[in-house]
Amino acid sequence: MMVTHEPHYTALGRMLVVFQSMETTLRQGLTLLLHKDLGTPSGQLGNASISELSFASASRLASLVPSIFTFERIGASSSVGEARLRDELIDCANQLVQGLKLANDAEQRRNQLVHSHWFIGPGIVNAPETLTRMKIKVKARNLTVQFEAETIAGVTEVTEKVEEAQRLIFHALLNFRMAAEHNW
Repeated sequence: MMVTHEPHYTALGRMLVVFQSMETTLRQGLTLLLHKDLGTPSGQLGNASISELSFASASRLASLVPSIFTFERIGASSSVGEARLRDELIDCANQLVQGLKLANDAEQRRNQLVHSHWFIGPGIVNAPETLTRMKIKVKARNLTVQFEAETIAGVTEVTEKVEEAQRLIFHALLNFRMAAEHNW
């Protein structure tokens, strides 16, 4: 009996597409924080600069946003506005930290899945509902080979974390931009 791994392929493909969508959200959010008018030369330069960043670099840049978009730099014209602005910036920072943590954890897991050798084909036996991957590492004159059975549920869990990270990052960066433009 030939075992099909199409559901695994679908789960892995979906995870990759969702991750790329989250990366796009991160990059576009940073681009819009740099310059709101993307059609201008400076807006295009900002867009080009951000698009060249790796995920890790874009994530590190985003982690700086709360230290740059501060109450002192944005300012408020009243004590009520000051309190509302401070609360908004705290909420934005918390969402961004949560989203980036999820995104970075998911990136590590995505890298494990993408940069592994998968065992499929004639004569290869996988446990039911699993697909086996092999990771080879060479560190300090040591070779390690690891085998791990991957389930669709495990891959789907990564996808769900990425979707939540995207939601949090989107709202945080959008709200930082709105807070900076609002007349407090």
